[in-house]
Amino acid sequence: MAGKRILVMVSPQDLVTLKNGNYSLCFAKFVNGTANVVWQAFDPQQWLENNVFEWEPAYQVYGARPFRGWEQVASTTPPLAIGLDCTSVLDKNGSFSPATPGGQASSVTIDNQFSPITLGLSQTACGSPAPIYVSPEPAAASGAFVLTPVERILVWFDQQLTTSTMFTQDDVMGAVLDMTGIDDATLLYMNGTWYCQAPLVWVGDPA
Repeated sequence: MAGKRILVMVSPQDLVTLKNGNYSLCFAKFVNGTANVVWQAFDPQQWLENNVFEWEPAYQVYGARPFRGWEQVASTTPPLAIGLDCTSVLDKNGSFSPATPGGQASSVTIDNQFSPITLGLSQTACGSPAPIYVSPEPAAASGAFVLTPVERILVWFDQQLTTSTMFTQDDVMGAVLDMTGIDDATLLYMNGTWYCQAPLVWVGDPA
C-alpha cells in the first residue's frame, strides 16, 4: 500500500494572523471512529505558506498509560511493529508476540491474555512513527481488541496542543479530509476557512 500526502496551503494574510497568534499546524487520524491524539503538530517556526504532510501504512502497537486529555501519550511496553490484517497475542506476562497474518480486515487485532490494559497505536509520518490513538477504555482481558484506522485526517490550527498530546474532538475546530482511495490532496486555508478538492467530511466544529 502506497503512502499518502496532503499539501496544506495558507494564504499570506492568514499566515501572518496565525503566526502572530502562535498557532501550530496540527494533524490527527481517525481510529475506531475517533481522533484523539495529535499525530503531528508543526509549531509556528516550522510551517510556511506551503506545507507537505506525508504518511505510510506502517504501524506499531503498545501498552499505554490511561487516556487523559491534554496529557502526552506514554507507553508502558515496547512497541511492536504490526500491519493491517494482522494479530498479536499479549501474553499473561504483558509481552506481545510477533504479529502474524489474520484477524479483522483492515485492522490491527490484539488477543489480550494479560489483564485490562490501555492500548496505543502509532503510525509513520514524515519519516518517523508517532502516536495516533490511545484507547479511551482498557482492552478487556481474555478477548480480542480491534484497532481500525481509517484514512480520515483531521487538520487544524491550535495554540496549545503539541505532537502526541491526547485530546477530544470537541476541543478542536478544523477540517476532516476523507483520503480513502486518494493518495494526494491539496488543502487551502484562506480567510479563516478551509477549502479542498478532496472530500471534506466537515469544516468547523466536529460536534
